[in-house]
Amino acid sequence: MLKHYRSLVEEWNDDQRSRQVNDVVFVTCEGIRSCWGPHQDLGYKCDAAYCFNNHVSRIIQHIDRAVYSIDLAIYAMSSDPIGKALHRASERGVRIRVLSERNFVRLMGTHARYMLIRKIPPPRIPTGREMMMHHKFCIIDGYQSQKELNPTNSDPKLSVYMSGSLNWVSHAKSCDDLLISSSPKVSKRLEQEFNRIWKGLGILPGQHPNIYNYKS
Repeated sequence: MLKHYRSLVEEWNDDQRSRQVNDVVFVTCEGIRSCWGPHQDLGYKCDAAYCFNNHVSRIIQHIDRAVYSIDLAIYAMSSDPIGKALHRASERGVRIRVLSERNFVRLMGTHARYMLIRKIPPPRIPTGREMMMHHKFCIIDGYQSQKELNPTNSDPKLSVYMSGSLNWVSHAKSCDDLLISSSPKVSKRLEQEFNRIWKGLGILPGQHPNIYNYKS
């Protein structure tokens, strides 16, 4: 037991040394209530700590810094500002892969051709019930992706992940949280799970990787 505890302490210390991004945001009823009216004015600049639009802006900041890859597993996505950020990333040559529950892929018109999207049909478990893909996590410039897209390791980038209960939607309808961090152990594990799911699915009908503006 003591040996196991020491190993956990060592791992935590390693994480502490290598972590360069560490943030958490919350969507609350108070924030939505206080910001709803003023945000009807598109030019309104809000500095509220719990402002939903500000949280979306923080997601976009990390999308805009992506160089190699964005891997997103999301239950529901309907935010046009995030769609535009993914559009910009693709035009920079970033590889974008999206996993979504089959009934909740949005942005299929304007921005979908810039992403490689795979819908997840719910698998049946022995009881006859269906399991729902309810993930909400994103890995930017993942370690494995950088090895694939930058094999010479000539320009390594910091891998950042975002994870929590927050769906990437236009308007918040629930209290949610979002953790943003560059902890390598968590980032690698999330990327491993993303790749496990991705490899078991097919491309949407009518879509082909050749239409994307990827570097490779």
